[in-house]
Amino acid sequence: MAKARTKVISKTSAGNIVRLRDGRFRLDCKDSWGKRHRPALATREEAVAQLERIAVTKDRGEFLAASKATTFNTALDLLEKRNERVGLAESSRRRITNVINAHLRPTFGNKKLSDFPARRCAFVQEWLDRRAEDHGAAAMTLTHALSYIKMALDEAIKAGHLGSPNPITEFKVSVPQINRRAEREVLTLDEISKLISAASRRDHGEHEAASRVRFMLVLFGMLLGLRDQECGGLCWDCINFDDRTIHVRRIVRDGKLVADTKTGKKGFRAIPMSPILYVALAEYRDWLKAQGYEVEGAVPVLVPGRADLVTQNAVGDHWDRLAKRPGSLMRPGPRITRSTHCAIRA
Repeated sequence: MAKARTKVISKTSAGNIVRLRDGRFRLDCKDSWGKRHRPALATREEAVAQLERIAVTKDRGEFLAASKATTFNTALDLLEKRNERVGLAESSRRRITNVINAHLRPTFGNKKLSDFPARRCAFVQEWLDRRAEDHGAAAMTLTHALSYIKMALDEAIKAGHLGSPNPITEFKVSVPQINRRAEREVLTLDEISKLISAASRRDHGEHEAASRVRFMLVLFGMLLGLRDQECGGLCWDCINFDDRTIHVRRIVRDGKLVADTKTGKKGFRAIPMSPILYVALAEYRDWLKAQGYEVEGAVPVLVPGRADLVTQNAVGDHWDRLAKRPGSLMRPGPRITRSTHCAIRA
């Protein structure tokens, strides 16, 4: 039986379209620098549309095949360098970097720059819709994220990694103006009981310091409403056992203890210590003393055992482990315990 042959089905000044044996359609053209470009697409319509876009950018001398191999991580690197070069305020740079590292690199970092125009940024729009529908992300939060994606692609265009126009603008990617999370999710009394019970159990062979840290994290979230960075930044000089007050003055950022909060100095606050937390902290302090740890001054309360600080990632690891324990919750975390704390206080 004869094998199916490849067949040229379209010839234009921008390039050719060839039907492959597997049914896909390959573009065969050269970019503005004379480099050969041969992507394969699933349908003839996609191939024709892509060749039309290539023709437009090629006429302007801006079609670059190099974008086929360059990933979005490169664009994000260029954006961070640009922010530093233009003297953007440190707080603004840090906010952008946090969004990049928490969302954009994990989601789009390995995407090829050529995918953005080739797929008409459909995956970006889908991500925005999913964040709004399933995660309740606020419209302003998504607006900032979309702005950073567009800025990164602008830098890639300037550096010659991608042809203009910016695909975010060209394909009219938009932020959904919805938020499914009409009310904050909170734990029920039964769920609180299960969470406390799961957190108080120590796994076989587990370092005792790690087990105790995990238990205190649950109490800090439930009884103080602390964010994950604030949990690691809480020090003994901010705990007043005499008037039973805890002062939030520090967070862990980039692996370091800094005098700040997520919302800046305005986030500094004093929180009353409940009787339950008072007893738990006093017992935990006595255990640390017996182990030879310092429990005075600007020394972190949470001692992870094998590290100096409990970082934001470490907090996430502790919650993940809790979620997998029998009888625990499938949805614990600093956000829900903080919401529960707010509901209890209200």
